[in-house]
Amino acid sequence: MKPFANIATFALHPVALSIPAVYLLVYNSTKNVEVSAYWTFISMLFSGIIGVFVLFGVKKGFFNNLDVSNRRQRVILYPFVIAVVLLYALIVFSQKG
Repeated sequence: MKPFANIATFALHPVALSIPAVYLLVYNSTKNVEVSAYWTFISMLFSGIIGVFVLFGVKKGFFNNLDVSNRRQRVILYPFVIAVVLLYALIVFSQKG
């Protein structure tokens, strides 16, 4: 049962769901495979930046775990995520995404 739970957890993770969602949304509006792949890559890049930040935080000890389940530690995470999302939005708007 544990392997199934691990597979379900991975498959239903927000990042794992957002990859095909971004591709399908862009493809549905543009009908262009290259443009869809480009924006999917950009989205994965920004998701990866946040993931690397969390991994770095766990390694350096200012996050207890990958879930950042301690509310006091989220004070560090949320401003970083907001900055990354604003940068992502800026890139989307500047490239007419």
